[in-house]
Amino acid sequence: MPLKFVCADIASVSADAIVSPCSPHPIITESLNGSIYRTAGDVLLAARKEIGALPFGHSAVSPAFGLCAQYVIHVAVPLWQGGIYEEINTLRHCYETIFLHASRLALTTLAIPLLGYGTQGFPYEIARNVFFDALINTKDIQDIQIYLVSAQSHLLERSENWQDISDYVSCLFSPTNHIDPSAPTNTPRINESAAVYRPQSSYDRDLTSLLSNREKSFSAALLTYIKERGLKEPTVYKKANIDRKLFSKIKTNPNYQPTKATALAFAIALELTLSETNEFLRTAGYTLTYSSKFDIIIEYFILKQIYDIFTINEALFAFGEPSLGSF
Repeated sequence: MPLKFVCADIASVSADAIVSPCSPHPIITESLNGSIYRTAGDVLLAARKEIGALPFGHSAVSPAFGLCAQYVIHVAVPLWQGGIYEEINTLRHCYETIFLHASRLALTTLAIPLLGYGTQGFPYEIARNVFFDALINTKDIQDIQIYLVSAQSHLLERSENWQDISDYVSCLFSPTNHIDPSAPTNTPRINESAAVYRPQSSYDRDLTSLLSNREKSFSAALLTYIKERGLKEPTVYKKANIDRKLFSKIKTNPNYQPTKATALAFAIALELTLSETNEFLRTAGYTLTYSSKFDIIIEYFILKQIYDIFTINEALFAFGEPSLGSF
């Protein structure tokens, strides 16, 4: 169940199924599904009329017609009325029925907007939390790639933490000059004692010595960390936003070379400290650097001991950086 944040018109996203928020009655509501109906054509509205009335919280499936998908999952999203009419539970039921359809249809990819947020009036944090709770607690969608689609990049800029991250990035980011984190600096840091790891020079040793004492491979280091922490493998790859097939490749191939995003995703899932993260990255040939906004944002969350990968990916998305995990 890897999750990827996508900034696009959902009608243009290619997926096995696209979720179309709708009213209980078969009408086009510009703010909810107008672009989907314009792209799919009049046949989609005809299919929606065949479905008939949908109670709030319920969903139904139709062909996708002119969309880059096989199916459209129509879901009747409630209006926010202060939470006094069980709107949160109804919104949660929206996701439950959507994911049930996704499982029954054996989807591999699903594009979905953040239901309730926007015209329907749900506060962002409530809409967000309902989505993530449903995502984490639904077992039947573990092998489905989920795309959380927003037409506006500022959708995910509502968190109060974004300004803190922006300040941190502004202090440390150097796009043209690599900053050695071990060098003296007056730049403020969250934790002065958590210096980025730098391997000591080994040029004084001969090649034979270096090769005989080479480090573990990334795969071996990952499995060692999992064992030492007493964790279950499925728990780790799910927390890392990694699909089961990729984890299996890593586990069975001692020479597997991950992307930096994949390596960092596992570091987050294992809740490694900053020095442990850099040690772990070294096994894959990477390190954290202040010439990369991506790296600085990851460092920020590690120093804050925030290891929720969805929260981290929200921040990365808000800053225009790639997500952690496998896609």
